[in-house]
Amino acid sequence: MFVSDPMASVLKMFTYIAVALCLVYSRVYMAERGLYRGEYFVLALFATLGMMVMISANHFLTLYLGLELMSLCLYSLVALNRDSAVSSEAAMKYFVLGAIASGLLLYGMSMIYGARARSRSPRSPGARPASCRATILRRPCWLSGWCSSYRASRSRWAWCRSTCGSPTCTTARLRR
Repeated sequence: MFVSDPMASVLKMFTYIAVALCLVYSRVYMAERGLYRGEYFVLALFATLGMMVMISANHFLTLYLGLELMSLCLYSLVALNRDSAVSSEAAMKYFVLGAIASGLLLYGMSMIYGARARSRSPRSPGARPASCRATILRRPCWLSGWCSSYRASRSRWAWCRSTCGSPTCTTARLRR
């Protein structure tokens, strides 16, 4: 369920550095607007924990748990400015679209599990199917890939940034 290899270590170190830079550079923006409170750091660190779980995931359920931990924290970060109606609206839109994508991702993962009879990810040694070109795996692989791509898409990041007006450093984490 958990992979500890050199690639995971490199990606984790890159993530640590990126989150640290986001926290440092968003300090002035958050302080000017009165949002520089403890929950900002707790949410950012729990989102980082979700990223770490996803980086080391070797199982579909572990990957999904990391994705949801990160996503729920990011929904809250978007709505951190409680006095802003625009921020609350953006968080609700983000939550609804994320829930739809999450449901489709789970559906695709369950179809892959049904076709392969194992829930380990295909990238793990010994668990790789012959190919995703197999007829029974075409649609589930496409569906899971589409949902994963949606959740990490740049268009969603730009939409949330323009809608909620949160700092660029905070919304940059939405790209992951």
